[in-house]
Amino acid sequence: MDLRRAALAELYPKEKPWLGYFFIMQDGEGSRRPVKTAKGALPADSSWANTSYQDRFGIFCERLVAEQLYDAACYVTSPPEDSKPIELVESLDWRHFSAAINARLTYLRDLGFPG
Repeated sequence: MDLRRAALAELYPKEKPWLGYFFIMQDGEGSRRPVKTAKGALPADSSWANTSYQDRFGIFCERLVAEQLYDAACYVTSPPEDSKPIELVESLDWRHFSAAINARLTYLRDLGFPG
């Protein structure tokens, strides 16, 4: 939020920063099993009902991008016995994330950065 606020206040010379969020979660029984929604002072968002930690983190990352807190996000899981990543949400996969990075690099290069 501080970086976005600084960009709005035009504190960055020339181009605002591009923000990406990458997260990897261990794939295990505990992260795949639905968890209870904590009781609090406010009612819980219904999208958390009957979801696992893996599901919740997918929702969280989608919201980071939808609410423009980040320009792109990548979220993968991986079991401890196999380092191959599992991409649970298509819009949060490495293909989309790397395409967003490449698009930003092309944009900056076309503007003459670094210059």
